[in-house]
Amino acid sequence: MRFKTATFCLLLLLSFGLCTALAQPTVSSQADIAMQRALDHYHAGKLNEAAGLLRGFVVSQSDSDRINQAYYYLALVHRDLDEALIALDYLDRIDPTSTSPASTLLQAELRLKMGDAARVVDQLLQINTETWPLEQRQKHALALAEGFLALDEPHKALYFYQHAMLVEGAVSPRDVLARIYKLLSDRFNEADLAEAAFMYNDSPVAYLAMLQLGWRALAADQTDQARQWATSAMQAPIGFAYREEALALQSQLSDPTQLQRAIGVLLPLSGRYAAFGERVKKGMELAMETFRPNIPVRLIFRDTAGDETIAAQQVAELAISDRVMGIVGPLVGNAAEGAAVRANQERIPLLTMSQREGLAAAS
Repeated sequence: MRFKTATFCLLLLLSFGLCTALAQPTVSSQADIAMQRALDHYHAGKLNEAAGLLRGFVVSQSDSDRINQAYYYLALVHRDLDEALIALDYLDRIDPTSTSPASTLLQAELRLKMGDAARVVDQLLQINTETWPLEQRQKHALALAEGFLALDEPHKALYFYQHAMLVEGAVSPRDVLARIYKLLSDRFNEADLAEAAFMYNDSPVAYLAMLQLGWRALAADQTDQARQWATSAMQAPIGFAYREEALALQSQLSDPTQLQRAIGVLLPLSGRYAAFGERVKKGMELAMETFRPNIPVRLIFRDTAGDETIAAQQVAELAISDRVMGIVGPLVGNAAEGAAVRANQERIPLLTMSQREGLAAAS
């Protein structure tokens, strides 16, 4: 009986001690709570409150393994407050063995803002980023591009912009291409553009350079040269962000009264409706061979992939670039809607093969 009573008392004491230990946060958990509170304030945009909490963390938790994280976020806070010098001071306090890609890139951003481009470029060129996450590899390339731009080395800036465009990150390829467009427009002469068109052959950079050359030739009344560059720029894939501008250039170089004896045909030659598109294409080709009109007319087939945006783009190209007399298609509803709206804009006859209602109103 005494043994059972002693065992019960011992278990009771152990349970009470365990509950007491769980009820009192450890030093480590207190540091985590304090840090999380500071980060919540930062992400909520409460910069001054976050700065106060982080400075308190640095004082009270100086031995914490999260001290370097506190310095990094203090640097972020002061960057957002436009206090670059203070931000750099906090970054310098981070233990060199704990330096991360994020802190390195933040330091580069701050130094670029302060005009120390040479130091930034020298530092970043020495870093091997193969093990970095893709987003930070893109930021690295963009920082180098901005650095070389500040050092008035536009060709090197273009190289790193091109690299950033190929890496998946926070900045979309379209936005990087917009920076490249501005770079080519502002900092490249005709010889530089021709070199870029050659060096970056069959890439968005090359097509942008051709487009710029076309506009400059047109401004200089060199219409034949402008037409050649416009034609080259139009070789870009359908998804090229500046294809509409290439069409606009070609439109200015074309005589609207000169139409070729051709009919544009919009069909889904790829994608889920490709089998139907191919059958219609073969039927139209067979009809041309069988009936042979007295006045030869050429059919120019274009693939819509059943996509509304692509169909609209193809209508514009058939009207402006190919100068067709009219367009037949598309075959499916969504593509037909996009094509009808664009055909109305380009003032070109369109005979759709879709049975969707309301297409006449859309055009």
